[in-house]
Formats: sequence, structure tokens, C-alpha cells
Amino acid sequence: MRIALGISALVLAATGVACSDQTENNESGTAGRADELGECADVWIDGETLDAGYQGCSVDGQPELPSVVTCESGDQFTTYDDAFYAVLGGEIVEAGVGSAEYEAAVEECNAA
Repeated sequence: MRIALGISALVLAATGVACSDQTENNESGTAGRADELGECADVWIDGETLDAGYQGCSVDGQPELPSVVTCESGDQFTTYDDAFYAVLGGEIVEAGVGSAEYEAAVEECNAA
């Protein structure tokens, strides 16, 4: 049940819908700073490391603000464009939201 709830929270977070206080949208201080954010195509590269202080990225000058879910371990998990996921400060993985690889990462995030 906990895993199903965690998966639901991540799916909602990936779509920008907050469902609990575990999901945070880093909107404050980022809106209007798209020029200070890296281009999403340059940030979200499979196998690269997502910055631990990730505040979002930009597409065509528009900010893409992250929804972050706090895992049971305290790690913070985020997704981008329904194609990538990463723990802040961890490796970026290109695996579509809903894929077996993504579901395994969600399960690990929710493991006690």
C-alpha cells in the first residue's frame, strides 16, 4: 500500500500536482530567473549527475520548476518531461515515467 501511495505521489508530482507536504514545488525565487537556469536539454542528460541544489531548468527562456518528492531515506527525487528521473545529487536516468526502471526507482525511494 505504501508503495502504491508513493507511486501515486510521484506521478502527481511529475504532473505538477502536489498531494502532500512531501512534495514541494521550488517556485519561490526561481520564477523570472529562467536566464539563470541551465537549458533543460543541457541539464537532463542520461548518465550525468543532477546538481544537489537543482532549482529547475529552462526551455526557450521559460523556467521549468521541479516538483521534488522526499524519499523515506531523506533523498529528494524529481523527474523531467516524463522521460528522466534522478535523486538530487545523483545520476540522471532516462527511463520514461511508468517504465519498469522508473517503478523500481520509486520502490527504492519508498523503501524503509
